[in-house]
Amino acid sequence: MTHNFIIYHISLIIILILTASQLTAQNYKNSVGVVAGSRNGISYKGFVSERSAIQVDLSFNPNTTVGGCYINNELYPTKGSILDCRYWDISVNPNYEYHKRYVHVNMYIGAGVTGGWGREMQHDFRLLKAGVNAIVGFEYNVKNVPLALAFDFRPGYAYLYATFTAPQKHLYQIAGYPNADFHTIDWALTFSLRYTI
Repeated sequence: MTHNFIIYHISLIIILILTASQLTAQNYKNSVGVVAGSRNGISYKGFVSERSAIQVDLSFNPNTTVGGCYINNELYPTKGSILDCRYWDISVNPNYEYHKRYVHVNMYIGAGVTGGWGREMQHDFRLLKAGVNAIVGFEYNVKNVPLALAFDFRPGYAYLYATFTAPQKHLYQIAGYPNADFHTIDWALTFSLRYTI
């Protein structure tokens, strides 16, 4: 356990304690706002029961590196090759969340799916994206103000289906890559600010 790790968690606990008098537990039915961080866009959360919620984000990721490429079911290294690509994408990410109150902070854990499309930036081919993710985070409401603040981490995995134009496909075939299926670790670290209703 590193020194910075300990300082980070002690600081987080102190901040939560100092702000506890200004916070309340979840006390709304729906909320809508913005999400920022690894992904940027708009966010909606609606409670379907006292502890269960559905959160849906529509977001844009401007710059992501593909984590690996599988050709004929074999992993090929992407760094320094024609498959060393970066891409942007627009995606929708619905998540089911289970909430539990701890002091004045609402903790949640859950899972979801991702779907979207984008473009690879180096060779300009189109991508269709599908993936799964977990989600864990905490949320609190500012007292007497209709705002919910949330911070979460979403580790996940995504499959990217590449669609080539004829010249792009020819280029890949010459390089010895007749078909390219991209797989990536699709994690996100986000902060949300939503207006509660």
